[in-house]
Amino acid sequence: MTRRMENLSMILGAPDEIKNETWIQQFHSKGNISDMYDLNTNNIVQLEKYAATLVNRQMIAGVVSPASVFYWYGTKQVFLPAGRVQRPSFHHEFPDFKKFSGIGFTLAHELGHALHACIVDDPLTSAAPITPFVSDWTRKNFLNLTSCVGKQYSSFEVEVRNVPSDLIVNGEQTLKENVVDILGIQISFKAFMEHGEVSSSPVHEQFPHLDFFGCDEFTKEQLFFISFAQEWCEAYESDQIEYERLTSQVRGDTHAPHSVRVMGMLANFEEFSKAFHCPVGSRYNPEEKCGFFNI
Repeated sequence: MTRRMENLSMILGAPDEIKNETWIQQFHSKGNISDMYDLNTNNIVQLEKYAATLVNRQMIAGVVSPASVFYWYGTKQVFLPAGRVQRPSFHHEFPDFKKFSGIGFTLAHELGHALHACIVDDPLTSAAPITPFVSDWTRKNFLNLTSCVGKQYSSFEVEVRNVPSDLIVNGEQTLKENVVDILGIQISFKAFMEHGEVSSSPVHEQFPHLDFFGCDEFTKEQLFFISFAQEWCEAYESDQIEYERLTSQVRGDTHAPHSVRVMGMLANFEEFSKAFHCPVGSRYNPEEKCGFFNI
């Protein structure tokens, strides 16, 4: 597995192929735009099918998004677009707790997809398992942990303010994303604790031109988790719209709602409950956790 992981690479900003105007025009010519909704929908499907036939860097150039970080299984590459390495997501003068909990977690999440593919399945062919890169013992234990995640998330309710909600997360539908979420928070936290610089001086003295009000009241670990959770904040026009959008997400998205993802990651991480002294058996410190590493 080590050799397979060493083959990973990263594209920062945009792939060189996106500068090839002739190729880009050829790619998008596969999906014509018309005044007919049904025809447009069909054209998008055809474009996606064409894109799926490209298993090299051209594929990434064709589907590049200004702000979406993703791992491409076909090329074993993590794509980090330019839109994610600037404010408000990233700035070189941000304190390390914000860098590691923000873009650091995002990258760790995507690397989690690579790890998951090495151990469990081949997302391109839906064949499981592929040529084994880990021992049977490792794979069996990993699958046991993923089963724990699936069962746990299937019990999570999606809360909506001021609107009666019967929404329950589909633990199987969101399983892979939930697993790499948990992997990501553990990896990024460990990286922060080992490599993040922490000054003994108050945060507001280190960064007088940045607005980190109240940071001096918290420990190094707490700052990481607070900053991490803030990355997931979202707002809706109304409670009803929130309910409708969350309902749609629960029914068809492979990602659980943000509030559930944050709760699941932190509740399964011993370091979080230690940092905030959460009582055993409480919401964020359940007796049974589905963690993957000993940090």
